[in-house]
Amino acid sequence: MINEILVHEEQWDGPQIQPGETVWNAPRPLFGRTWEGRFRNGIFYAITTDTDDPRFAEENIQLDAKRIRFVNNADAEQAVLAKLKENGYETPEDVDSTMAELAFLFGLPYVDE
Repeated sequence: MINEILVHEEQWDGPQIQPGETVWNAPRPLFGRTWEGRFRNGIFYAITTDTDDPRFAEENIQLDAKRIRFVNNADAEQAVLAKLKENGYETPEDVDSTMAELAFLFGLPYVDE
């Protein structure tokens, strides 16, 4: 199983990601197109593509890399509403909260506009 780090697409400060590219983050240097950046799971980042040697992804996983999964507010809202519904609620107001507060509590990146 690959562990993921959720990053809001508006808060991404790395290079622009193209379709077919996977971004990895780890506490040690990785395989792929690499750079150092903001600490999440470590400061080492790499991009691999669908056309790279598949061993790059395998090695990155062995190096404790986590895949970056980009999300937006709609993704976070959908997850929050699903969690509320599991517990018999419909809206953040039903639990005297806001969408931003609940997203934070559930560990979801959310940009409060």
